[in-house]
Amino acid sequence: MDATPPHWACCHGHADTVRFQLDRGTPTKNVDGYFGTPLHTTLHCQWGSDGDHARVLRHLLEGGCEVPDGAFPTGNSKLDEVFRDFEGAG
Repeated sequence: MDATPPHWACCHGHADTVRFQLDRGTPTKNVDGYFGTPLHTTLHCQWGSDGDHARVLRHLLEGGCEVPDGAFPTGNSKLDEVFRDFEGAG
């Protein structure tokens, strides 16, 4: 599937792992496949119910991930709250 470690952490909602990776300069590149960018993965590939995808999204936005047009609103109240918080902080 050509997914990178950040993509896997995002789709499983492993927020601490995402923060760890971002802090160490892990690229958040588009893999041009099923997963796209880590942000896309967070929004569209939420595997498992035990992950914290809202916190993953917050880490990605704080880390400078580019938000594509049309990404917000998502229809997920927790993710949309993160987008609103981030938008208001700018």
